[in-house]
Amino acid sequence: PNTSLLIISVQRDSHPVLYAPETKKTIRKLSLADRAGNPSFQFRTSAREFWATDYDSIVKLDGTTLAVRNVLCVQDAVHGMRQFIGNFCFNSGQDLCLIARPFSGDAVALDADSMAQVCRIEFGREPLDIGMLADGTVIARDLKTGDYLFQRL
Repeated sequence: PNTSLLIISVQRDSHPVLYAPETKKTIRKLSLADRAGNPSFQFRTSAREFWATDYDSIVKLDGTTLAVRNVLCVQDAVHGMRQFIGNFCFNSGQDLCLIARPFSGDAVALDADSMAQVCRIEFGREPLDIGMLADGTVIARDLKTGDYLFQRL
C-alpha cells in the first residue's frame, strides 16, 4: 500500500517477486508456504496485511514488511496426493475469510485474526470461485461446469 511496487506471482512457485516498475528491477523474492502453488493475493485493509494462496494453504503476510505471520493448510491430502484450494474472499467487515475447497465440495470460513475455522459451508459440488453478500449469502462457481452455487453462511 502507498507504494508503486508490484507483487508478481510465478506459476507453480511459492516465491512471488516484489518488483519496482519505475526502475524495472526486482526488489526481492517473497517466501510463502513452500507449497509450489499459484499464489493469488488480497489486501486485508482493516488489519494492513496481505493474504495469499499457496496451493493447499493460505498465508497471512505483514502488510508493511511482507513477512509471513501465519500459514494454514486448508485442504488435506487424499491418499498422499495434495489438492489445491480455490479462491478466497473476505466478508464486508473483513473479520471472516471464506476459502473454496473444490475437492472437499465445500468452503471454510476462518476468523481473520486467529485463522481458526469457524464454520464449513457444504456445496456438494466443486466450488472454485467464491464471494459473499452482506446478507450472508455465499456464492460460488463450480470448477467443472461453471454453474453458480448458493448457500447461506
